[in-house]
Amino acid sequence: MALNLVVMSLRSSTSTAEEPTAPELLPDFPLPGSINVCGESIPLENRRVLEMLDREFTIAVWDRAQVFLWLKRTGRYFPYIEEKLAEAGMPDELKYMAVAESALITDIKSRKRAVGLWQFMSRTGRRYGLRKNRSLDERLDFEQSTEAAIKYLQRLHDKFDNWTLALAAYN
Repeated sequence: MALNLVVMSLRSSTSTAEEPTAPELLPDFPLPGSINVCGESIPLENRRVLEMLDREFTIAVWDRAQVFLWLKRTGRYFPYIEEKLAEAGMPDELKYMAVAESALITDIKSRKRAVGLWQFMSRTGRRYGLRKNRSLDERLDFEQSTEAAIKYLQRLHDKFDNWTLALAAYN
């Protein structure tokens, strides 16, 4: 709400008659009272958690073009990811990890040298069967890296017995 007030005041001081005002650009989306991820409750009663969620949600809603691109890419990648997660008996929501890691861009590379849709580092990729040499980098292969990511997430869940901690440990 405070962010909306700041944005509205900034926009109204520079607005012309033709420009939409901030309330039109940034509607106030109330957050739900409770959220579950992979069957585990997110502690929204924790003010810090709630503020972080509100911030991320506001940023995502504000960048409509990016959200539209994510939605377009989900049609390409989610069916395969959903199938593999179901085969492994893992929660369907884990597919969103690929959006968080790479915005569903298969050839993306981070400054830290993580590569591909699932952002594998070389060592972690090798541990899960992804080969890398001068002519080949299987971290860039959507299907192989998806299968490796599922194995990695399952191993993390086995270690922590908690999907939230497994997701936090992934990165």
